[in-house]
Amino acid sequence: MSLNLQLARTSAYRHLLNLYQLNTQDVHSRGTLDNLPETIRQKIFWQVWNLANRPSEANYGEIHALDNPNHLHLAIRCIAYEIFDSLPQQDKQNVGGKIWYHSGSPNTEDRDWGEKRAKNDPALLLRSLDECFGVQESAQTESSSATNAAEQPSSQSVLSFLWNAFVDLLNSFLDCFCCYSAKNGSEQQRIEEERELASWQNTMAMPIRSCQQGIGNPNFIDLSGRSTQPGTCNALHMDRIPQIGQYQRGYPILSQLLTVKLPIRQLHEFPEAIKNEFVNYDAEDLDLYFIVWQDIPGVLEDQNERGKRNVIYHSAAYPNAQFGEVHNQNLSMGIFEAEGIDSSRGPANTQLPLNRFGMQNVHIHPHQAPGQPMVMCVSPDQARFYNSPGRSSRSFYSACKFPNNRAAAFFGVILNSGSNRVESAVLSAPLGTPNLTLQDYKRGIENSSLSRGLIDKIVRLLSFHSDN
Repeated sequence: MSLNLQLARTSAYRHLLNLYQLNTQDVHSRGTLDNLPETIRQKIFWQVWNLANRPSEANYGEIHALDNPNHLHLAIRCIAYEIFDSLPQQDKQNVGGKIWYHSGSPNTEDRDWGEKRAKNDPALLLRSLDECFGVQESAQTESSSATNAAEQPSSQSVLSFLWNAFVDLLNSFLDCFCCYSAKNGSEQQRIEEERELASWQNTMAMPIRSCQQGIGNPNFIDLSGRSTQPGTCNALHMDRIPQIGQYQRGYPILSQLLTVKLPIRQLHEFPEAIKNEFVNYDAEDLDLYFIVWQDIPGVLEDQNERGKRNVIYHSAAYPNAQFGEVHNQNLSMGIFEAEGIDSSRGPANTQLPLNRFGMQNVHIHPHQAPGQPMVMCVSPDQARFYNSPGRSSRSFYSACKFPNNRAAAFFGVILNSGSNRVESAVLSAPLGTPNLTLQDYKRGIENSSLSRGLIDKIVRLLSFHSDN
């Protein structure tokens, strides 16, 4: 049975909302937690235990559920998102309608506006779930009145009716006031920015490894505030994010040491050519990343093309591709503000266009050698760049426009396989530190001996961009 079916026609959503909004030191917090259904309480306890790096203490989540406000808020957020994801499509649309209404009924032709933003604000989502599926106070009052009608004096019924009418009037006034305030564009923008900033700060302060959310890289962090994670392309068994490798037999892929998914507001920190190309993209359709890669060892390289690398957008371009399918399109992509890249090598038509967008072929297809099982391949040998010899690292921005009006862009740093480098000491070694937060990581970069240009690019991406 889905969580929503278990919670429907109960006050559980309201209790979750109250718990999310209460200070955890408030004397009412424990009572509110205890009023939740056992299924929800156990989910909260598990999330609290998991966010604390799974300590060995028995019943840790139950004992310490209210100790850390950030962990409790994240636990409730995960539960709210899980409930929303489990809803039938019609119910999602109903909840989206409530979110649209409480966001000021914005003037838009997008009928899915509220549904697309259901996970922007956990409090608003819980309120909308309660209004759609929870037991309403008026229904409770009516039921109680019907049961006890014979026992209650008529004057008490009149007072109850007047009180409910007053509450309804007050709620109507508050809804009108909220609508009026939300329609004030600058005020609504300020509120949304404050919510995003709070989410950003919470994630920056959490241990990096406890932020991991379900893809192959244990050092994956989502600052975007979106619960929809990249996931895996089934056809290729690759994460649906940009990759780098060397096109050859076996196609070695670079290891991702750190992957940070960024909110769309950080597009302002990308080069002008990328900003201009994606200025009209919605947050749901544009993925932004900061990625640190470990280069492949020299022994794995094609010795005839040492230094050649390929940006692999295939799993992100065709995220739902299945085994045996063929997908083949020319896509617009480019590489920008590259450092440590040799642009003089290789045929021009196979290289990633430098500081501009240009077309490159992106092809997924099955292949079966004689006597061998069928495998899925990424082709052709395009989207190339070449490492400059003697450099201990290289960095660049890249972007690609996918089918169905989607896109991705990233700023990437590739570290040489040797560990005795300044860049490795700053960008790689700290990731092995227990309980390292992204804020700690950023602070280490700010105070490092990396080049000033590289420091500025990374720090800008890891600093919340305000529209004010």
